[in-house]
Amino acid sequence: MCNEQIRDPDDYLTTGFLTDNTALRASALNYVQLHRSHAHEWRSLHEAIGALRELADSGEWDPAALQPVIDLLSEYDW
Repeated sequence: MCNEQIRDPDDYLTTGFLTDNTALRASALNYVQLHRSHAHEWRSLHEAIGALRELADSGEWDPAALQPVIDLLSEYDW
């Protein structure tokens, strides 16, 4: 997003691999990396949260495993 190196591990957020199912919007979020402090600037933040909720509802993931990431991103969705 900002193209700056993430130097502080406490400011690091990554989604890792989520899905290879391209029918799910979350497939576009595989390996996203960003500064937590910049998350509120992410233009697609609201859509990303929706895509993660969709993934949680899809049965590909245990919803409880995705909920902490959804909750964290929601803190920045003003």
